Amino acid sequence: MKVRAFTSSLKRDWLAHWRRVHGTRFFEIVHKASGEIVTQGAQEVVTLNPANMRPKAVPDAIVERLTTPTPRTVPHRPFPKLALEGSRTTQRQRTVEWQDLDTLERVNNTRYVAFAEDAVVPATALQA
Repeated sequence: MKVRAFTSSLKRDWLAHWRRVHGTRFFEIVHKASGEIVTQGAQEVVTLNPANMRPKAVPDAIVERLTTPTPRTVPHRPFPKLALEGSRTTQRQRTVEWQDLDTLERVNNTRYVAFAEDAVVPATALQA
């Protein structure tokens, strides 16, 4: 488990159900003074080789640092598949580029917002 301190809170994150190239990352933010959990969540993670975009095993040292012998899990469910609604929907395919990756060669979470923005502009243009 990794713990990072901020001004008034702590962020904890850990891996569970880790397999060779994918698993679940759990996280929570805890108020320092009260110990109360402010927010928590789960993220399904898949690691890719940036050169060929094929699944890539995470180095054992990273997995060992972020896993605990008895991980606590946060209730979560898979993200639902959205039903397509005819002409109101648009699909975009985007290639992940090197600037989208963080130092561990994972897609940086902030890039997902840019991906969504890239899809919204053409979709709104179609409705005009």
